[in-house]
Formats: sequence, C-alpha cells, structure tokens
Amino acid sequence: MPIDIAWGPDGLLYILEFGQGLDDGAPPAITAASGRVLRRNRGRLDLVIDGLNYPYAMAFGPSGDLWITVNSSFGEPGSGQLIRVTL
Repeated sequence: MPIDIAWGPDGLLYILEFGQGLDDGAPPAITAASGRVLRRNRGRLDLVIDGLNYPYAMAFGPSGDLWITVNSSFGEPGSGQLIRVTL
C-alpha cells in the first residue's frame, strides 16, 4: 500500500508503503509494523528500511537523511513519532 513518494538527494525515487495486508482471503487488513521504504534503482526495488509501524509521510532533510512519521494511524493517542534514517 504505497502512501508517499519522494525524490532522494541521490536522484532516485523512494516509496513509502503504509503496510502489508494479510493474505488470507479476508477483506484487506494491515499488519502492524509492516510498513517499509523502497528505493527504485535501475528498474529494481531495493529495500531501505522495514518494520515501520503505520508510517504516513516522509521527507528528505537538508543533510540527506530521510525523516518518516510513524504510528500515525491505529496507534495509541500521543504515540506518533518522527524517525530519522541515515542512508
């Protein structure tokens, strides 16, 4: 479930996925801590980070670090966080 995209300082496209659904034939449900960031590189998708809990948005900072919001939905009130990923 892609939820956000951003161009990185390396000129590559980064894709934030909200999470993975359960593959049991039931209506879509999202598994906790199944969000991830992928990087499109020469026709393939590389995993940057996984295990994100309900991420919502991402942006690159001036230093080139990737900032991601997590616990945005389905989390306990006040549990939202902003995490930094150094690439």
